[in-house]
Amino acid sequence: MEKIDYPLLYYPLRANAILGILIGPHWESVQPDLPTMKSIFKENLLKEYRKIHRPCPQDIIHPALKIFEISTQPIFKNKTNSYPLSQNITVPVPVIYGELEEGGFQCFIPLLNSHINYLEASQFKPIVTSHLQNHLAQSTPERLFELIRHPTPQMDLISIRVKEKELNFGGWKYARRLVALERFAVQ
Repeated sequence: MEKIDYPLLYYPLRANAILGILIGPHWESVQPDLPTMKSIFKENLLKEYRKIHRPCPQDIIHPALKIFEISTQPIFKNKTNSYPLSQNITVPVPVIYGELEEGGFQCFIPLLNSHINYLEASQFKPIVTSHLQNHLAQSTPERLFELIRHPTPQMDLISIRVKEKELNFGGWKYARRLVALERFAVQ
């Protein structure tokens, strides 16, 4: 049996409500507490596994959470003009990141539903910062202020166990594995 860990990003909304985003299948749910949410997500992951005989993809080995504080200038636009705000605002953006089993690294930005692959750990901060700055510069002021209002998220893991043989699908290992070909790799 092999264990697969799925990162769960969750936001405490109020005393009896938590918003959760499950990384991998990108499922979202609002539940009264964290144990209930984890139980429901785990049950759905196992249902999906039994239904299609392979686990939902999740490639990051040891996921971690980092909150990026991105400074941007909101710009109100109409058909003919742009009206930038007089000062920058700081937008917190959560990012789940980690190493991939086949080498390299990946990060997932749940609020933008995007992911970035990169080769070395030292590339993480500059690549993600650049990506977020570009995305936020194109966002509407309403979207930026919506992102600012989110409470600080936390991360937990949901683990399922799958049979090793069911990770193989038609002779191919199911999880996305990128293999570097020696003669094509740039040294």
